[in-house]
Amino acid sequence: MVVCPQCGKTTPEGRFCEHCGASLQSVHVAAVSSSETQQAFPVQKAPPQKSGSAGRSLLIIGIIIIGVLAALAIIGYLDNPSPSPVHPTPTYKTTVPTVSQSSGHTPSEVIPGYVAGGGSYRITTYIRDPDTTAFTVRLVGPKGADLDLYIKKDAEPTTGYYDYHSSGADANEQLKVPDPGLGSYNILVQSVKGGGNFNLYITYQYG
Repeated sequence: MVVCPQCGKTTPEGRFCEHCGASLQSVHVAAVSSSETQQAFPVQKAPPQKSGSAGRSLLIIGIIIIGVLAALAIIGYLDNPSPSPVHPTPTYKTTVPTVSQSSGHTPSEVIPGYVAGGGSYRITTYIRDPDTTAFTVRLVGPKGADLDLYIKKDAEPTTGYYDYHSSGADANEQLKVPDPGLGSYNILVQSVKGGGNFNLYITYQYG
């Protein structure tokens, strides 16, 4: 059966439509051409993908993701580099002892301070009374810390340059300076371990 190009009705194959009598020659030519075209140019089917192709694709995607994450990590590090270690700097304080009106001598004094762990604190006091025969420096620091005392006359003390040194195993130290001459005495509180608030008790002796 074919469709008549004239009336559009279905009619048995032949030379003429049984309904309207139109020629069916063009229908036969088109059918033959279509068949010959299909034989000359067969439809190519896509070859089935191997199972390994999907695995390789996932591997490539994974490598790309890892590369992107590594690049982001490097950029983040460059924008926020690790901070450089901070070395504590000494804290300085100067005290000028006053003279008592009643005795004419310098009375004892209490000097509070604070030292950070691994840091240092320096205090300068002055001996202005020629009758001073000695003075004592007593350090009372926080529990669990280890603080040392250093004293140097007219110069800045260090842990390797000092006139007097006291190094116990805790934060309580004491130094006595006999026959001090007039001038400045620099007191260094050095943290060996830990830190915190402390008090320095400076007692002057006469006669």
